[in-house]
Formats: sequence, structure tokens, C-alpha cells
Amino acid sequence: MAGVFRFSNAVSDIRKFISTYKVIYKELNNTPNFTHDDATSALIKNGLVSSSGAIGEEAVKRSRRVDRSRDPLYNQLKMYSEIYRMLGWYVPGSKRTNFNIPGYGEYIRDAEGGLLKSHFELNTLHIVSPNPLVHIRSNNILRPFPMILKLFARLDGIIHRDEIILVVLSCENDRQDDYLERAAEVVMSIRGNYSRLEMAYENLMVKNGINSKDVYRNYTRFIMAALKWLDYATPKRIKGVYGNKSVTMYSQTDNGLMKGRELENIIDIRNDEIAHYSLEVRSAFTLYSFYYHFDKLGYDLSDPETNNIVRKVKEISKPILDTYSLNENRGFLYFGYQESTKEEKQYSESCFV
Repeated sequence: MAGVFRFSNAVSDIRKFISTYKVIYKELNNTPNFTHDDATSALIKNGLVSSSGAIGEEAVKRSRRVDRSRDPLYNQLKMYSEIYRMLGWYVPGSKRTNFNIPGYGEYIRDAEGGLLKSHFELNTLHIVSPNPLVHIRSNNILRPFPMILKLFARLDGIIHRDEIILVVLSCENDRQDDYLERAAEVVMSIRGNYSRLEMAYENLMVKNGINSKDVYRNYTRFIMAALKWLDYATPKRIKGVYGNKSVTMYSQTDNGLMKGRELENIIDIRNDEIAHYSLEVRSAFTLYSFYYHFDKLGYDLSDPETNNIVRKVKEISKPILDTYSLNENRGFLYFGYQESTKEEKQYSESCFV
């Protein structure tokens, strides 16, 4: 049985979250198997944080505790790293607490303005469980952000934080054909009475042995921040959804509406569903997905060398493309640099590039 999908609660400022990554990239891109302590030192070195009133090397010393659970900087970087891995900005190192920065990280470092937001959007939409590169303990089968965007249309264009917890983060398997409709029915059956929402939330806590109401609500900090930063939804105080009580609902923007409609009409492919193809075919599709999405981001892929690579991986990955009826004009959710296996990525880079 699946639990509740967890996003770490440290991320509510997307700009800070991204700028932190850019500093870590600058300092640790060439450092294999770096740790949270290495990342902390990188931030202090660049004057982004202080510790106990100190800066520089003294701040590094003061920030460290024998009991790491009481070390604020260490724990912030630990929580950041969970989402960096989901986004494909970190890849596993030699141990669970070690990391490496993939080649894709260079694009995040270099991107600014609208291009940076487009990269973040691409990676946010491709957060998925299970993921061969990220250990997600809740064992959900879930791509959370597309589900949220598609739910808006079924929920009168508004959604509450706790509703996301109840039917998205708690979803065991979003591959069930009627899950979206059933999720919307659950929410609509709760609306009208705020006590029903509280009761449903408390029942979920009891089911999973959670004592504090803050635990699951903290899981939504990154979600709500991303919805706002990507201009998918904005928070509004609204009466009438839950009786006469004024509650904060997230109201879908025109941009969010357009993205939700787009997602209704594209194919969602998961890594475990293509695992029966040969390593060569899967690896070619990994690289094909990279070039497909980079073309959509506006990168110039017209040089002869890149064209040859694209043609080659398209031909080799044809069994997958044909299975899902994919072509240049049919969108799909799958970004190999974020959700392919380590073996598939290594093969694609060594054999096709």
C-alpha cells in the first residue's frame, strides 16, 4: 500500500532554491560524490548564508553540530537535495548521502529569465514516482503536477491545499483510467462543509500514523510555490466553497488552464513501462526525449552533427515511438535525463553522442 508522496518542506522560495543550485554547481560541478557539508561550505563561501553571526570559514565551523538533526544549514541542504534529485539536477553518488551534478545541470546554471522558467517547468512536470534515480519511500505510482493541473478543470478551476494532499499526494496509482474522475468526485463530495475536509484530513493522518497536522501540509510548500512561480495558479480567499468560511483556494490562471488542456492530450510514458525494450532502444529513446524537449524549449538543433544524432536515435528508438504513436507534433511526458536509469543514460551518452 502506498503512503503520502513527500516533498521536503524547505522549499517555498523558488528563486532562492534555483540560485542556491547555481552556486552549488559553480563550486561543486567537478567534485565527485560531494556531500551536504560540501554544499553548505559552498554557500557560506559565496556569502549566501551565515551561521551564529559568523561568515566564511568560521561560519562553517559554527554551523556544524555533532547531532546532525540539529544542524540548520545541513538540514536545509538535505531537504533541498531531495527535490534537486526529483528534478534531475542531482544524480546519485557512491552513497545515499553523496551526489554528483549531471551534464544537464549546466543548462540550469546558464539559463536565465523565461528560459530558466521553462526548464523549471519541464522538470517540475516530469517529477515522477517510481523513479530509478530517486528513492521515494511512499511507493506511489504518480506524476503529481500534471494531475493537479488536470484536476483544476474538474474542480471549477480552484483547489485547496488539503484537497491536493487527499487525492494527489495520497494517490496510490494514477495510471488507473478513471482515477482523475474519482479524485474529483471525492473532493466535490467533501466541499460545502469545512468540517468534512478536516475530518478527511484527520482520517488520512490516522491511517498513516501521523500525529501532527503540519506534517502533510508541509509537503505542499514546494507545490504551492511552484504553482505560483510558474503562473499556474494564484492563492485567493474565497467564501462559498466550504460553507460561509473564508478559505485560501488556489485559483487556476489562464496559463494554468492552457497547460492543463495541453496535458489532457499528450502521452505520459513511465520508465518501467518501457523496461522490456532492449537497452539500446531505451537509451536511444532517452536521448530522443532530451532533443525533443530541447527543441520545444527553443534550442537550435539545426547543426549537422546534432541532426545526425537525432536521426540516429529516432531510428533506433522507433519501436517505442511506434508503440505510442509519437512524432514531432505529438507531445509526450518523458524526460530521460530526469527519469531514465543510470545504465540507460550512460549508454546513450557513450554510444550516440
